[in-house]
Amino acid sequence: MIAMAAQAYDFWDGSSVPVSRKVTLNPDQVLTRGLARMIFDHPQEPDRLIKVVDPDGTDARRAQKRNRPAIMLYGAFASWQREVSEYCRIMNRMGQLPDFIAGYHGFVMTNLGVGLVVERIGDADGQLAPSIDTVVATNGHNLDLRSMIGAFFSDLTMSGGVASDLNPRNLVVACRQGKPGLVLVDGLGDRVILPIRAHSAFFRERWLRQAEIKLCRELGLQD
Repeated sequence: MIAMAAQAYDFWDGSSVPVSRKVTLNPDQVLTRGLARMIFDHPQEPDRLIKVVDPDGTDARRAQKRNRPAIMLYGAFASWQREVSEYCRIMNRMGQLPDFIAGYHGFVMTNLGVGLVVERIGDADGQLAPSIDTVVATNGHNLDLRSMIGAFFSDLTMSGGVASDLNPRNLVVACRQGKPGLVLVDGLGDRVILPIRAHSAFFRERWLRQAEIKLCRELGLQD
């Protein structure tokens, strides 16, 4: 069977992973490091990033405890399962890709473990888009951030989507088709065992209103 596969696909090396899907990442070239993941430029796709589980991060530590059904099923990848599932739910409701959420492009095997391939969100200069708290710290409130926040929460509300973590580090100030706006790059989906917000517009919209107020307060953008 392997010999037949090798004849059909010249990238097959006889192992369990096709060579074309193996990516080598340099641990010293981490773009950013969160509480659970390390993020790298995709060495073969300049418009994409690769997220890998940080062995010392929160997802890896939760996986060792195995104290929740999702952790028992998906281990350190439970957060990815939650995010991709919510992304699919939003696509089903909208009938299109949500441009206010970074896109997902599948999985890839790396020398640091399985990687999640995501869209690389850029700013007006083509550089990696900065988080909204970085923009405030660097430029103050020079941009119309309040209207961007309002537009983002309006889009998320209309999509029926749920995000478990809408802190300023997970929202970047992007430039899409020449227009500035916020894009969610992490924290999609609901962490709770009973996803009430996913099934109840009342609870979901009430929570989103509270999340918007909290975000504005953190950034000093109170109305």
